[in-house]
Amino acid sequence: MLFSASVAIAVLPLLLFFRSFAQYRSRCTSRWGCVVQESAVIAVMVVAMGLAALAAVWAEELSRVTLVGVVSAAGIAATVGGAVVATSVLRLADTSWPHAEVGMAHQGELVGAAWLGPMERLVTYACLCFSWPEGVAALLLLKSWGRQEDLKKPVAGPRFMIGTLASLLWAAAAAGVVWAART
Repeated sequence: MLFSASVAIAVLPLLLFFRSFAQYRSRCTSRWGCVVQESAVIAVMVVAMGLAALAAVWAEELSRVTLVGVVSAAGIAATVGGAVVATSVLRLADTSWPHAEVGMAHQGELVGAAWLGPMERLVTYACLCFSWPEGVAALLLLKSWGRQEDLKKPVAGPRFMIGTLASLLWAAAAAGVVWAART
């Protein structure tokens, strides 16, 4: 029990380390080199989240302190780690990357995305942890209503949809770790 709980708590901060590593990775020059690199980023993060979920499932019963640690670590991983996943998915979706000056992987297209993304993931994570999936629907409604003018730009619409879906799926995976730990 203690081993599984400690693994669940230890694996989630690794996601934060990997996020900081992913920010400083070298720029690729070929499309396929970039695809392999971004796919590896996503795969490592998904495997780490899966290991945390398995460790939480194998734990017989977690103490309150350990459960608070799992909830906190998963919330941080959902909020911070989702930026790496969303950016990697956007880069993979952009066929002109890394050679184009503008595209889905470039941040200048949607103003405020660096702040809205983490808040979106945190709210999604909290809503799912508190068994309130309707809150995610309300979040999406508010987000799309607030981005109405920005979505008229040619690249902004697909970037909005792909980035939001990647963010929501990552936050849902982090909430899944908490659900696994609670049951």
